[in-house]
Amino acid sequence: MQGLTAGYWHRNGLDLYRYVKGKPVRTGGGSLDELTPLRGALQRIVLIIGRDRLLHIRKRYPPAPKEKLAKAVRLELGELFPFSRPDFYCRVNSSSSAYTELDIWAWESEPYSLLRNVLPFHYAIPEEAAFSSSTAEIFLWTWKDVTHLLAVSERRFLGAASHPADAFTEEDAERFLNSLEAYGAEMHRMRVYGILPVTVRERPALFVENVPDRGYSPCLDNIPSMNLREFRCKRELRIPAYPGLLFRMAIYGVLGCGLVLYLNMRDHERASQALQEISRQMDRRIQLAESRQGIQAIDYSAVQKELSDRLNARQSPLSVLDMLARTLPEDCYISSVQLNENNVEVLIISKEPLAALKALAEEKGIRNIQLKGPLNMEGKTGEYSFVVTIELAG
Repeated sequence: MQGLTAGYWHRNGLDLYRYVKGKPVRTGGGSLDELTPLRGALQRIVLIIGRDRLLHIRKRYPPAPKEKLAKAVRLELGELFPFSRPDFYCRVNSSSSAYTELDIWAWESEPYSLLRNVLPFHYAIPEEAAFSSSTAEIFLWTWKDVTHLLAVSERRFLGAASHPADAFTEEDAERFLNSLEAYGAEMHRMRVYGILPVTVRERPALFVENVPDRGYSPCLDNIPSMNLREFRCKRELRIPAYPGLLFRMAIYGVLGCGLVLYLNMRDHERASQALQEISRQMDRRIQLAESRQGIQAIDYSAVQKELSDRLNARQSPLSVLDMLARTLPEDCYISSVQLNENNVEVLIISKEPLAALKALAEEKGIRNIQLKGPLNMEGKTGEYSFVVTIELAG
């Protein structure tokens, strides 16, 4: 059976894990310039990009096959994320006849060359995309002095948040749970890893389960059962520089060539006929290709110009986030933002919703605002969560 090795890439370096009977066992870790290159052939090698290296947005596109949606995302990566050499992964979150909503994760890929010298990985998986559950579930764990909350519903990613472990409170957990109500997902289970300094209250439909701390991100437990094909990296094939292995491969190659030559000598006439047939097929293909050279190529310049004009006329996500941060009062929290052309849908948490709406209405860069749905008051914190639809000025 093919072996499996994973590298968890975070801001402080890389942690290496080898899977034994489906469970990750840490084999080393540290900065990239200190680690010894991984040795071993004929195994699957997975790179997991940690949450502290990821940026995530959720965006709507016109309905299209996933391949075309991925190409559209690649075209605007530079506008969506502040990376010099971004790599990305996208997955459908929801779809309808009018639009397809994508979860898009991106990260800086400039250190790839140094990474591959240590870990010649075949697959790259964002940490948040590696979580899954049979029900609507929240994962809560602490790793390296940071407490993380992450919610999924089957393979659908709902949201995540991180807090300093020594400052994490019950109100932080309640605020995260309340933010999930905007997605219409009722959470059924919260899995808490280890012993936390606060107690998370159970809700009528929410079961809180305590499990032992793993000492690593819980997503590592899911890697052996995942379909890794969609995370495969497109890069050149590398042959590991292992002298013993290469020497054996060379010997096997020479023996194989000798066997092929021996068999061809015994059946020279059949091989000659097969080569003649291949030659005739190649001649027919060459003639067919030459006959098609005179066909005029289709001009796509008008379509390319229209696409370029639309991309240039669209608001930059970074400028929209900057405007919201500058306009809203200090006691306001932005839980989620969805940008579609010049329309923005924002989930806001605030103790003074009227002050937040007034500040947005007075902003020159906003043409129109509209409250979507009711104001939901959080009983204990005294905060309101509400959704506002904003039409940006042209």
